[in-house]
Amino acid sequence: MNDTDRAHKRIRELCLGYPGATELQFPGFTSFTAGDVAFAVFQTIRRRPALTIPLGESPRAKILLKCGFFRTPDGDGVLLSCYLDALPDWPILESVLESSYRSTAAADNVASLDVARKKAGRKLRLVKGRPDDGATLTLDVKLAVYRHFAETGERPSVADIVARAYTTTEDVLKAYAQLREQRVLVLEDDGASIRMAPPFSGVPTQHTVTSDGVTYFANCAWDALGVVAAIRKPGVVYSRCEQSKKQLRLAVAHDGPEPCDWLFHCAVPAAQWWNDIVFT
Repeated sequence: MNDTDRAHKRIRELCLGYPGATELQFPGFTSFTAGDVAFAVFQTIRRRPALTIPLGESPRAKILLKCGFFRTPDGDGVLLSCYLDALPDWPILESVLESSYRSTAAADNVASLDVARKKAGRKLRLVKGRPDDGATLTLDVKLAVYRHFAETGERPSVADIVARAYTTTEDVLKAYAQLREQRVLVLEDDGASIRMAPPFSGVPTQHTVTSDGVTYFANCAWDALGVVAAIRKPGVVYSRCEQSKKQLRLAVAHDGPEPCDWLFHCAVPAAQWWNDIVFT
């Protein structure tokens, strides 16, 4: 099962998990309904598998257009879609699916969903419709940070993560602090700017990766290989030998790097890396 098949399976399970939801298959597309209007549709757009949702005129549309969604061709401006052959941003996608369901489902089905969640002890956040607990928030922010790096090659602003995670500036900064304690992020002194989200660097370095027209900065030569693994695409790694000052280039495919005689050396013992990770 490939990534697209797994995404299709997970979305189908989410859709059919809503009260009263049914699946209707037609030539070329599959729709999910819980009333008179479909709240989600599987179809092919520009020869790529996609999920389409009727949220084009909602207040969320502008935010979603910054998070991998696009206006559906021939959708009269009221439909948004995202491709499924790329890795979906699941926190956003689950929230959007539920919003679409709630806007189209019969009132008794929506009430049944609320009752089921209340019994399960799930209190919903107003902005996201997802469980309001610190662990979930921190995970959402972490995923948003890494997806932004993977898609753009640049460090995100706090506003970028607010939009991607459907949360508030205060919540993002709290999550950043948690992720710093967990050694997931290295922050600048302002507590809001990301210096490192290993293997990605938030500032320009001599260690870069190019892939699909995007340039990524890595924290070291070793992290440059990690960038290729993180984005799950072939890339070209550029670095420099600090002994000879020779410029280095290494092509890395899905099955690994091309043959080379590179050696990675770190002058700081691993047990001491986090004493000053930027120096390391």
